[in-house]
Amino acid sequence: MKDPYIWPSNTHAAHWQRIDTAEREAGHAQGRPRIKIVDLDELRSVAAAAGD
Repeated sequence: MKDPYIWPSNTHAAHWQRIDTAEREAGHAQGRPRIKIVDLDELRSVAAAAGD
């Protein structure tokens, strides 16, 4: 069972798009397709940036 604190049911496509954009921008800066964000606090911060 997934922990709702880690994977909230109210995570919307806009949140995932923000994460995707941040990962791609980080990768581009280093000549890579993307750099995955693996820290949960950072994921939540990026998802909430310019938030809802």
